[in-house]
Order: sequence, then C-alpha cells, then structure tokens
Amino acid sequence: MTNETLIQALHAAIGAEPDNIPEIMTAIKAVEVGSPIALKRVRRALSNALAGDRLDRLDDDARELCLTIVGSIPDDGGRLPDSDGKHSHIHLRVEASRKSSYVRAAQRSGESLSEWMTRHCDRESGV
Repeated sequence: MTNETLIQALHAAIGAEPDNIPEIMTAIKAVEVGSPIALKRVRRALSNALAGDRLDRLDDDARELCLTIVGSIPDDGGRLPDSDGKHSHIHLRVEASRKSSYVRAAQRSGESLSEWMTRHCDRESGV
C-alpha cells in the first residue's frame, strides 16, 4: 500500500465525512511526513468515516478503496506489543522544537531517536 493510495483514500473520506476534516488532514500529514503512527491515524480517520454508513455518500471505487485500506491495517489500538518482561516503555512529552533538536542530533550520529536517547540516558545514569 503506497502513501499515494493512503492519501487518495483519505481524500475520499473527506467526501464521506466533511465534519471531520481536521482528523483526516492530520492523517494525511502523518503519511506525508512518514510518522511512525501514520497508519494508526489513517485507520482511525477512515474507520470514523465508515461509522454510521457515511461512506454511502461515496462512489463505489472510493468506498472500496477506503474499506480495503481499513481492512489491511491491523487494529492494535495503538498499544505496544506485550512486554517480554525484560523491556518497558518510556513516554516522554516535550515541546516540538526540543524533539526536533533531539531527532537531528540522533540523525547526525547515525542513530534512531530511541537509540540516541538510550545512549545518553545510560551515560548520564551510569548504566
């Protein structure tokens, strides 16, 4: 499934649910920037457009595209996989500008953000 296909389905969903354009546009932006939660946002936006038979407003091709995409994206509820007992999850909320600085620093060192943060936290904590 390509980004172009996802965006096409989201644009179709706008026709089904014009009241929810902000959610759909957020999903489109997530796909465009390659967000790791883009598929979750796409599934939620399309699922909401499907609710209450709103996709009946669409032509057959657009409706089929939306249904196919929703059916192909796992509904994991946004949860992380079950822990193996050795690992846990840290959620960190920071200003967008601060996160951008962290991401750029990680990229400069050839690491993912998670790897970069783990390395720096380990060094600072003495692990």
